[in-house]
Amino acid sequence: MIRCSGVVSAAAALSQQAARCWVPMSQSSQNDIALRRYRKLVDNLPNSMVYIVDRERCVVFAGGGLVRTAGVRTDLHIGRRLAELVPETLALIAPYLEATFAGQETSFELAMPSGRIYLVHAAPLQDDEDSVTEVLMIGQEISERKQALKTLAENEARYRSLFENNSSVMLLIDPTDGAILDANKSAETYYGWTQAQLGAMNVFQIDTGSFAQVEAEAASAVAEGRSYYVLQHRLANGALRDV
Repeated sequence: MIRCSGVVSAAAALSQQAARCWVPMSQSSQNDIALRRYRKLVDNLPNSMVYIVDRERCVVFAGGGLVRTAGVRTDLHIGRRLAELVPETLALIAPYLEATFAGQETSFELAMPSGRIYLVHAAPLQDDEDSVTEVLMIGQEISERKQALKTLAENEARYRSLFENNSSVMLLIDPTDGAILDANKSAETYYGWTQAQLGAMNVFQIDTGSFAQVEAEAASAVAEGRSYYVLQHRLANGALRDV
């Protein structure tokens, strides 16, 4: 294992970070309190891992809820280069690290070989002279969220296909005001208006009955246990059809 130059123990590195963020090093008791709070806060960040790397791409701090629950020994990460720890993903991380060391905050998704996906936010850490010396990276696992979104998109595509390619005439109507929200290809063929034209219309532009009549027919269908009700619609050519 290669140790990075200038990297000290995990405890010393944490002390330096805590001192920089909260209290002077000379106030040892306050520094100890700050250090404990700092570590407690980081280690209890849910579903997260936190790393700080220097310009040599060496880890000077490692922690976070994910790291703690996984039983990872963070002391074995301190002082090691990212090239050792994540060689397979370093090429993906490198451009974002470069941008963050240049002073920009960056965010990116990182897919690991294990199949886990992380949303990583990287922020520059500056010294007393406002020079960026380290980068703070906070990663949150989003594997389940990504899978849920993928499943949702697949289901939407499936139901969209069922609607769009169904041989039955289908209109999606807003029950509050009668606006036609969508129409399938069969409706376009049946009514004689394009799907775009139907989507800009109100159902009462094609329904010959009044709103009260439609409500009465719908109520009658419910009372009789019917899953349908009969109306009369006007087609684009003026013809009337029972639907």
